Amino acid sequence: MPTSYSDATVPVHRLFEAFGAGNMDGILSVLAENITIKAGNPEYASKVPWYGTYQGQSSAQDFFTGLASNVETEAFAVEDLVGDGSLAFASGHLRHRIPATGRVFESDWALRCEVADGKITHYQFFEDTAAAQDAFA
Repeated sequence: MPTSYSDATVPVHRLFEAFGAGNMDGILSVLAENITIKAGNPEYASKVPWYGTYQGQSSAQDFFTGLASNVETEAFAVEDLVGDGSLAFASGHLRHRIPATGRVFESDWALRCEVADGKITHYQFFEDTAAAQDAFA
């Protein structure tokens, strides 16, 4: 999976493992207290429940709980995970079924994280926002 390792990739890799296992304590353990999460386009938060900006660990927990409760993950592949200094980048492909509609949301994705002292301080996830909206329509 990883193209290159750095200290910045370690918490990102642990985040993927914890989220895949449904381990909220594991997720929170790699997030800084003052984490900023940006997911999708906040303009579409009324259509895609996890879209928006989240500040702090409590809000981050809301983000990850909201994401997990609104999708049934059929596939989530991390194809690349690279880091340099305090930055980590990951990319891959996902396929989620949306229980509320029964529709499938499939997209390539990218993630940019900033890391300090072994914790993720900034998390920004990119995906096909039009496809996500369609899956909830």
